[in-house]
Amino acid sequence: MLFGGFLILHLLYTLALMKGKAFRILASVMAFLMLLSSVSWTIEKHYCMGSLIDVAFFHKPDSCGVPLSDSNVSQTVIRDLNACCSNEIINIPGQEELKLSSGSFDLDQQVFLSAFVFSYYNLFKVASERLVPFNDYQPPMVVKDICVLDQVFLI
Repeated sequence: MLFGGFLILHLLYTLALMKGKAFRILASVMAFLMLLSSVSWTIEKHYCMGSLIDVAFFHKPDSCGVPLSDSNVSQTVIRDLNACCSNEIINIPGQEELKLSSGSFDLDQQVFLSAFVFSYYNLFKVASERLVPFNDYQPPMVVKDICVLDQVFLI
């Protein structure tokens, strides 16, 4: 379990170094998977005489075409339609209880984790060239030799 945590930390660190499209794509995929796993889904199917008429995800499925609420339709036709038509409802429940925090850390664990992340981050840091702030400026004009004037010599 601990090795898996370090592996995930290393993977996230590597992706954070890219700072490009891969990190954004991974974050979007993870957010989309979180949305899919936490939302419940309902699929409704309407069969008429054994054949599939309509499948609906976000609304009621279309019926056979015979309005059941019409006053001209007799009760026998309605009974016959109920005998030949059927609805199938598939309910996929989502995740109801989400754990928002992974746990509480003691102060010692926080110090260790911050020191580990800091040292691991600096392990892969590329050494940059030494910055010389006065590199673009010309040196001052030497009029007299200051060492001789002050009589300061290196022995």
